[in-house]
Amino acid sequence: MKHILLGILPLKVLVGVGAAFLIISGSIVFGLIDASMLNYTGNDLLTRKIIYTTGGFGFVVMVLAGMYYFQYKYRL
Repeated sequence: MKHILLGILPLKVLVGVGAAFLIISGSIVFGLIDASMLNYTGNDLLTRKIIYTTGGFGFVVMVLAGMYYFQYKYRL
């Protein structure tokens, strides 16, 4: 039982963290977070950096979660 939890828990954590980053990035892009909080004017460099960074982190973490799942499932 202990080995099963040790294998599944990191996968859930990676998926949760990746999803959180993607949700933050998506909510900024689609306007669910008020743009005035970030002084968004359409060409604001800081806002674009936040969007690309959080989206990139989310994508990378989700890819890592997929790699971890593949390794866990096929015992590589």
